[in-house]
Amino acid sequence: MAIITEHTEIVMFFDGACFPVNPGGTMGIGVAIYSVKNISIKEKGTRDIETSYDESQNICMYSRLISPEEHNGTTTNNVAEHMAFEYGVRYILENLNLDILKKVYIKIKFLSKNR
Repeated sequence: MAIITEHTEIVMFFDGACFPVNPGGTMGIGVAIYSVKNISIKEKGTRDIETSYDESQNICMYSRLISPEEHNGTTTNNVAEHMAFEYGVRYILENLNLDILKKVYIKIKFLSKNR
């Protein structure tokens, strides 16, 4: 488990997709949560991101496929992205020391090709 202190930044990357059709396909969600110090993110293009950390520790990596039947037929890329976000935030709140977490900044940045 990552060591969380008052000087730690929690970085959560998440995404969702619906394929082979949107809406109505199979949803895929993914979440990666890190504790980092001195993070640098450079956007090179619409979807190309270069990330570097002076020091980082993996807290959580999670991915899952969700069928239309499992989600009552309401599968879209937007639903998948919201599910991934919700999973990540829930994981942080339920698994990190909340006394320390109150001192930790959580930054959320949405990346989209339609900025």
